Amino acid sequence: MKKTPILIGSCPTIPIGRIGSHSNLLKKPFKPNLGFKKQVLFKQLLEGTATAKQTKMEILHLGRIQETFPTTLAIAEIDGYSLWVRSYSSEDRDLIKQTIRSVVLKTAYIHKVFVWAEWLEPHRLGILTQPLEADQPIPIIELCEAVRGWIAAHLKTTVTVGIGVTTYDWAGVAASYKAACSTLDFKVALGSNRLILTEDISSGQECDMIRQLHLLHVIGQAYRMGNTAWVERFRELFEELRHHLFSRYELLNMFNYFIYHLHREMSELLENYREIWKRETLPMLHLILQEKDTLVQIEACFYDTLSSSFERMMTIRAGNSSSLLIQNMMSYIEEHCIDQDFSLTYLSDHFGLNSSYLSRLFKEESGETFISYVTRVRLEYAKTLLRETPRSIKDVSLRVGYLNPLTFTRIFKKNTGITPSVYRQQDSANKL
Repeated sequence: MKKTPILIGSCPTIPIGRIGSHSNLLKKPFKPNLGFKKQVLFKQLLEGTATAKQTKMEILHLGRIQETFPTTLAIAEIDGYSLWVRSYSSEDRDLIKQTIRSVVLKTAYIHKVFVWAEWLEPHRLGILTQPLEADQPIPIIELCEAVRGWIAAHLKTTVTVGIGVTTYDWAGVAASYKAACSTLDFKVALGSNRLILTEDISSGQECDMIRQLHLLHVIGQAYRMGNTAWVERFRELFEELRHHLFSRYELLNMFNYFIYHLHREMSELLENYREIWKRETLPMLHLILQEKDTLVQIEACFYDTLSSSFERMMTIRAGNSSSLLIQNMMSYIEEHCIDQDFSLTYLSDHFGLNSSYLSRLFKEESGETFISYVTRVRLEYAKTLLRETPRSIKDVSLRVGYLNPLTFTRIFKKNTGITPSVYRQQDSANKL
């Protein structure tokens, strides 16, 4: 009678007679997937970690590249990757990526170039190119443009290709890879579905961002107060950004600060305004930064989102008589606050309201105190005079409502971080 194996838990024990056969299986060497092995070697070469002699021999054997031939690295990055992932199933994404890699290999054959291409990240294909003969040039631009054009024409996908520098030994491959990665950092400024060369970013105009940060503050203040001037300043901001070359890291830092500043401004308003901001506008702005690749896309989506919320808040303000009153007060302040005897009493007398009530109402509706608003309007006018006229600091002080130039200088520095004279010097330097 055949005996039933003894059970330990839910797993049967292995009969003693078969232990030898199982141990033989364990002794067999593990053979990794060849494609995975090539991908690992490719990454080691690009990262500069392929230093061991055995690793180099494997690269020569599996990668079939020459150590002393001219080599150029390019990276094809899928545009709008977050949206792309949501648009296709996992199987379709794999098929598209296989197609992109195949197109690279076939195009290289047509251009008589050797190519080793591997996916380095889910959205980035590394493309290593070498000539078939050591003295032949590498038509890297023609090759990559042909690949980019075919993908745009035949797939519902586009890629931006960053091209690194040409190197003449394996030690320089990592530098070429790093250069290709650096070019893609500027896709946000230069645009997608194109080639980006190292020359494109080395010729970019530098900028110290001081004026851009100033515009961010002006936009936030105008937006909070329901002033449509925010739209003009918003357009001005992005117009300036288009004239300078910023990396994605720099622009993301700037826009995250912009969102943070807007959030601080909106937190000063009444609950019904804050709800619109917190529930709808704020999450959407963060989502835009995650999903959009280029400055043009970010500008359009930011503007649509902010405009929609602004219109909703203006509708609330239109049905609120207090909001209309505050808007009238702001206009009156902007016209008369440079008078040296202008005060809260002056304003309350003009509108026939108790000064304490007016002060509280102004803060509730505008999110800013009366004194703070008057100071800001005066300082903005002072900045204009400092930038556009040669008037002395004393004269500027008098013209914006401050009898004592020392008081003006102290308030100016407290609000801007620098003195009026330094502000003028920095503005003059930026114009050179």
